[in-house]
This record gives sequence, structure tokens and C-alpha cells, in this order.
Amino acid sequence: MTIRADRSRRRTTDRPALWLPYQDAWMADESSVRIGEKSRRVGFDYVESFALAVRRITGQTNRDAWYSSADEEAGREFMEYVRDWCGVLGKIVEITHGVELIDGKQVRVMSVRLPAITVAGKTREPRITALSSNPRAFRGKGGDVRISELAFHENQEELWKAAAACTMWGGDIAAWSTHHGEGTFFNRLVEMGRRRTAGDAQPGDVAVSLHSVTLDHAIEQGLAERINLTQGTAYTRESFRSEMFGRYPDLAAAEEELLCKPRSGASSWLPYELMRPCVQPLLPVSKFEKDRRRLVGIVETEAEFFRHLAEVSWDADKVSLGFDVGRAEQGDAFGLAACSRVGAMRRLGPILRLRGARFDIMEGVVTRAMQAGLVGPAGGQVLRGCGDNAGLGMQLCERLETKFPYRFEGINTATPAVREDLWTRPRALAEERTLGLPDDVALLGQFNAVQKIVTAAGKERYAVDRNDHGHADEATACVIALYADSAGSGAYGYPVEVVEGLI
Repeated sequence: MTIRADRSRRRTTDRPALWLPYQDAWMADESSVRIGEKSRRVGFDYVESFALAVRRITGQTNRDAWYSSADEEAGREFMEYVRDWCGVLGKIVEITHGVELIDGKQVRVMSVRLPAITVAGKTREPRITALSSNPRAFRGKGGDVRISELAFHENQEELWKAAAACTMWGGDIAAWSTHHGEGTFFNRLVEMGRRRTAGDAQPGDVAVSLHSVTLDHAIEQGLAERINLTQGTAYTRESFRSEMFGRYPDLAAAEEELLCKPRSGASSWLPYELMRPCVQPLLPVSKFEKDRRRLVGIVETEAEFFRHLAEVSWDADKVSLGFDVGRAEQGDAFGLAACSRVGAMRRLGPILRLRGARFDIMEGVVTRAMQAGLVGPAGGQVLRGCGDNAGLGMQLCERLETKFPYRFEGINTATPAVREDLWTRPRALAEERTLGLPDDVALLGQFNAVQKIVTAAGKERYAVDRNDHGHADEATACVIALYADSAGSGAYGYPVEVVEGLI
């Protein structure tokens, strides 16, 4: 750490015997720039509220201090801590509320003004103020700066730049946060601190003094015992750790929130860099057109779907279908996807999307697709179809199984084993380059949204977050079509009725 000769020491014998070792280390650090990467709720705001108050009340500094949090409620809590510490230290202060005009909007600020303090022959009444997280809130201000949960602020880099300028005339800056992904400006500051600690600082790095406090570090230094003392609980260190981890849905979330491990921005199970080489925008020349036609992705009408289904079937060894049931009121759509097999290559597309369709409409379009007469090596009809029979799709799948015995199967995508089978299949094919995808940004975006998550119990599950491309309804239909493709093989082992004229 850097020790500056013109700065008063933060350590003081007036401090209550209250702090855990990592909190003591944070207060004792006299560096101009401090960064704390931390577990949730290990007391950084609490100890910093004390440090700001005690340094001013004991005459170590009379600079103003500016605090910024990611939300107003956290700012209110911090200022209440400051007020209470001032009372403990014998100074009765009140929190005053005001407004500042920032970007044409009135923004509330909260402030505590302390009694006059003389430092280096200059007497003034320092303020401790909680500001908006808007970078403009720091313009024209000077003193010490504290930023809580920096990783969760908008415009982190702009906020840091504006706040750092406040310290030009002798102030210092400190920020602390739980991680919020790898791509944050906060994480860049953490990496700068690590390089500096390792003696490998790069040109342009901020001279960061880094403090890392995981939940395990805090437990080792007495956090569970301190919680027992103040809250009347009876945790052992082991039971406390187990309970905290048990509150998170998966291991990656727990590690980010508790162990200072930022979640990777490349956590997609089917990332763009894997799927993009599988894009096959053009089909071979067919009898339908003299020129090559593109492999079509998501379409919105039945007419388009059946026209493109005919185009992909002419050279296919077999064609399979998969569908996922969704309703518009849930923000989802019905998706019906075709998988055409050409040798070892599985091509996905076309994919029909229907929003707000009735169940009889869904059943009708699947029935028509299963009965459609195909051309090319596949001949006959769609070899096999599968659908999601979990939840909304149960009755639809039962009716289709009755209509098309041996050719249609409902599968329960809610079971972990089936979900693993479905979502590992496209990855394996993509890695082998035996998967053909249409050049469809929305479809690729849906695949990219799929994440493989390891739970705290060590089990794997596959989850899809909603994004700008939906809830992966069409991508789910595609992987169900791949499942249908793998389940059916060879020539038809039973008689089929080809209904002419459907394509």
C-alpha cells in the first residue's frame, strides 16, 4: 500500500473494540485509492460510516466526504449509520434533506454537518453527504469520495472519472462492491489491484490498493460469532456457511455473491462463437429453383413454413419435427421446427412461430405437417415428430400420439434428464460441425441465451433467460426436432398414408 507523508493516520485508539480484522485492515489503509471486492453483507458500509465520522470528530481531517450508493435506500441507511456513530462519539447531529438539479431533474441528497474542526490552521464544518449515482452529481465538489456497490451502478466508468476528480486537493477515493459479472468497470479496477499486488502493474493502471474479503475470509475472522453476538443466533461456522450458500439457486450465483468470483459473460452453453460456424444460409440447387435458396429460420405464417419445408426435404434422407407449446399471455409462442437429415448433417429450419394461437390451431398445423407428402430421398412423410408434453402441451401430445402411433411421441422437457439430453445434443453436433443452422439472428440469440448451471448441490441444469429474442421457444422446438431425428431411423417400418397436395 502507499503511505503519504502529508496524510493523518486513520487508526485511532478511540475506536470501539468492534471491528473484525478485515474491517480494521480497511480502515488502517492510507492509500489514496482503495478498492474492496467483497461478499454480500460483511460490513463495508458499516465500518466506512464509522471511519468517516471518527476521522472528522477526532480532528484528523475536516474535508467534506461524498458517498454514493446504487439506490436511495442504501444511501439513507448509510447516513443513519453516520448519525448514530456521531452520537456514540459524543456529537449530536441531524440528517438534513435537500435537492439538487441534475440533468433537469430534482434529485434528493442527504447530509450531516459536523462541528467546526481546525486542521492545518484552517477551520471549517465538514459535511458527509449521500449523493445520487449520476456522475454529474460529483461535478464541482471536492473532498473524500466513497462509492458503495460500484459494480451495480450505471455508467460506472463515468462515475469513477467524475468522483476521482473530487480528490485532487488532498482527498482520497474508496469503492467496494460485490461482483456483477466479468465485464464491469469495477472488475477492471480489481484486476488492476491484483496486478499491482503481484508487482506487474501495467501502464495506465490505477494505483489501486485492493482488499478482497470472501465469505470464507469473513467467517475465518469471526463473522458468524459476531452475528450470533448481535442477533442472538447460535450458528457454528459450518452451519452459517451452509445456510448462506443454500439460499442461492446455483453455485455460480453463490460464488459471485459470496466468494468474489464474477460470473463469466461467456457463460452461454451455446455461444455465438460455437454456433456461428454452423450457419448454412444456402441450400443446394433443387428442382424448385435454378438458383440456390437460403435455409430459412423463423417464419410467421403456415404458408411460408410448408413452402420452405418442401424446399429442405428434396435432398433429405429423412425429415423430423419438434414443437414447443407457448401462449402469448405468458409472453411465449408456439414453435414448430423441422430437422432435415442429409448424411451426418442435421439442418434446422424452417421454424414456424405462432403467437396467441388456439390449441386447435396448434394441433391442426402439426397434423398437417405430419401428413404432408414430401419429395426427394426422404419420400413419404415426416418420419417422426416429438412435442413438449409438460404443462400446456400434455393434452395436445396425447391427441397427436393417438393420431400418429409409433410416429409421434410426447416428451417431458421439465425433467432434468430430458433437458440435459436435449441441450447437450446441439452442442455436440456443433462441435462436430454436423449441425446446419439458418442465418437467423433471433434463433442464434435464443441458443446463446441457454446457460448450463451447476447448483450448490453439484447438479447440472439448463436454464434459459428471457432476452430480446424471447424465451427460446423456437430454439426449444429445434432441439426437440433433433431429439425426434435421433429417435427415428432408416426406412419406415410400418405403412404410412401420404396425403397428397398438402405441400
